[in-house]
Amino acid sequence: MAHFPDLIGATRYESLLGKAEMTIGDIRLRAALPPLPVPLNTASGQLTHAPVVLIDLEMSSGVVGVSYLFSPRPDMLKPLMETIRALFEMVSGKLCDPVRLSAHFDQQFLLFGGTGLVTMARSALDMALWDAIAKQHGQPLFRLLGGVAEPIQAYESSGLGLSDSGAIVREAGRFIDNGFDHMKLRLGYPALQTDIEVLEALRREIGDRIGLMVDYNQAMDRETALGRCTALDEFQLVWIEEPLHAADLEGAAALAERLTTPIQIGENLFSPLEVDRALSLQACDYLMPDVMKIGGVMNWLYAADRANHKGLPVSSHLFPEISAHLLACAPNRHFLEYVNWADAILQSPVTPKNGNVTIAETPGTSLAWDERAVARFQVAT
Repeated sequence: MAHFPDLIGATRYESLLGKAEMTIGDIRLRAALPPLPVPLNTASGQLTHAPVVLIDLEMSSGVVGVSYLFSPRPDMLKPLMETIRALFEMVSGKLCDPVRLSAHFDQQFLLFGGTGLVTMARSALDMALWDAIAKQHGQPLFRLLGGVAEPIQAYESSGLGLSDSGAIVREAGRFIDNGFDHMKLRLGYPALQTDIEVLEALRREIGDRIGLMVDYNQAMDRETALGRCTALDEFQLVWIEEPLHAADLEGAAALAERLTTPIQIGENLFSPLEVDRALSLQACDYLMPDVMKIGGVMNWLYAADRANHKGLPVSSHLFPEISAHLLACAPNRHFLEYVNWADAILQSPVTPKNGNVTIAETPGTSLAWDERAVARFQVAT
């Protein structure tokens, strides 16, 4: 993998990191289960809460870097926290330098393997380190990384789960009232005809002026996906997301070649190597890396850079707070996925206006806990 400063085009970032002059001191980990404002049904399961791990990483200077991880399964919060703790012990006392610490983790986990919980734990520390460095320098993260201060186009992804068409239409109406002109619908009903009926009902209500993405959440095999996605080509969708199992990149490539509607994947790519493989296979028309699963800030920017070299737009997956900063650094930025799932425990949640997110000039990533809410939703592990 190319060295991070080379990827984003300037060695000044490395010298800036060297001026941090603070070491990693202590860590505080908490688990919380804030309820989703609206339960979300998908073809791969239901979400009623947002199981999250909250990370507070204290530096020797007193600066605290914060981040959080999302786990679709509450029973995985404890092993996730234990993995974060294990990785923290490996870097405690070291210089706050995520570039070199990432290389350190690469070496340490060469034989063990580095995907799954290990990558997610690395991301937790990486995001907190970048937050701390930006705070230390009194800058929002996107400015530290040379990003642009422009509104980021967002689409509403907090709802529109599998439900009856009436409920979906009403929820879409609320999204439009809140200023969104793009939104994502979950599909994958037992019958294709139901997918089509829901889409038709939604289109009748919102018209053609609203951009629609659909997400199958990896629910189909190749034959089913080809039939269903071909049937959706007529709806002029912005994209069809993860119609196949995330590991079936060859299947995704075959599907992308045959369809008119763009294919979106990326949230389940767990390394830069997987990103390179997906792009080499032409497994998608758009790329959507997840900052937690790809390994943090550096790897997300690598994925965006590689997509840019292939001429592919890049969007974010979840974590709108830090994802907005990363998209501001990507010349091929497409959409910010907006979800409100962590809002209940944040002091200042991301608040899109007219479908756009303007990044706050607060130093760091602007993440700060609402401690009363955290106490209310905190769970023992």
